[in-house]
Amino acid sequence: MERLPLFTSFKERLLFLSLLLFIASISLALDYSHYRELLQSRFFHTEAVVVNQYTKDGREILKLRTPHFTFYTSTREEIKDLRDRRVRVMIIRTRRTPSFLDFLKGSYWVSYIEEVLPKDRRFLLKEMIARQHRDPYGQELFGALFLATSLSKELRERLSALGLSHLVAISGLHLTIIIGAVTLFTFTLLRPLFQRCCPFIHLRKLSMVGGFAVALGYLLFVGEIPSLVRAFALSLAAFWLYDRHIQLLSFELLGWVATAVVALYPQFLFSLGFWLSVAGVFSIYLFLHHYRRLPLWFQLVALNFWVYLMISPVTLTIFGLFSWWQLLSPLISLLFPPFYLIALLLHLLGVGGLLDPIVSLLHNDIGVVELHLPRWFLWLWLLGSLLSIYKHWIVGILLIVEIVLAVHYVT
Repeated sequence: MERLPLFTSFKERLLFLSLLLFIASISLALDYSHYRELLQSRFFHTEAVVVNQYTKDGREILKLRTPHFTFYTSTREEIKDLRDRRVRVMIIRTRRTPSFLDFLKGSYWVSYIEEVLPKDRRFLLKEMIARQHRDPYGQELFGALFLATSLSKELRERLSALGLSHLVAISGLHLTIIIGAVTLFTFTLLRPLFQRCCPFIHLRKLSMVGGFAVALGYLLFVGEIPSLVRAFALSLAAFWLYDRHIQLLSFELLGWVATAVVALYPQFLFSLGFWLSVAGVFSIYLFLHHYRRLPLWFQLVALNFWVYLMISPVTLTIFGLFSWWQLLSPLISLLFPPFYLIALLLHLLGVGGLLDPIVSLLHNDIGVVELHLPRWFLWLWLLGSLLSIYKHWIVGILLIVEIVLAVHYVT
């Protein structure tokens, strides 16, 4: 039986768009009220989490996330590493007040850290993970994998050059593993009991609801990370639509979900991580749109290479870091789900340090080169990717152009 379309008429789409515009207006009004609150007095006191901290031009740059907005600040004082710590901060309004648009993007404010607050549960878990490792990269890497904690600039650049940043940045892949593992465990554990006591209850559906409940709790615990919010929203929408026999493999569904998330979180419109996440899902949809009739085993292998080829022009244009080891990224992505589950189990048992020999490979010389593709190629690639929905051979032409440009800029 063929699945139903997401919408059956232009009127339905218009009504849903009107609803999203109404939600967006409320979200923007709330954000603007927080912005106006900042401007009402010379000094504004709030609590925040230090999302990132690094040194630039002799200054310590800090990115802080409050309950309502994210901002940057700096200091010339030597301060300890405060990444992932909660602090009490005083924001000082000066003559150069950022605009509301800059406020949404994450603007710079003069501020002063008044107090470092006691360690919260997330930071205590980060320390618990770090104590299991002697390798400094391991201490950072697994904290980021499980708790979305920050990474040092050096490790971020190495992961980017190896093409592994998408595995560390918590998004759809991690959420799928969590929901799948919880659903399978719950279904296997409760199946004998439900078959005997209440066989009329749809256990598979109930198990998936449990998986989504755990995923929602995880999202709230680690914070509203743009890529993770997108992944949860799309997964939840897919679950709801699948239960109603509505088509899932739909570019329109991805577009509506992305629009809905931006309506709820207008600041995500300026989040690079959010749009890279959307681009990654788009590339998966594009592969399944053209090649879903291929054997399943071939799809599982080819999909990782396809996503790498589709996303690498974007990352090379933006970040410009390349290593020949990056070509192994699709194979590592293929092995990542079992590695993630094994790593999680080992850390729960308190023996995560057994993985240090693998992490130590990151210390090796990976021969990083700068490879900045021209900006015009990024826009050409994005346009070609959209057109390839209708003609798959367009991607082949773009790949040839990408290879020619890469060879030109490397040599």
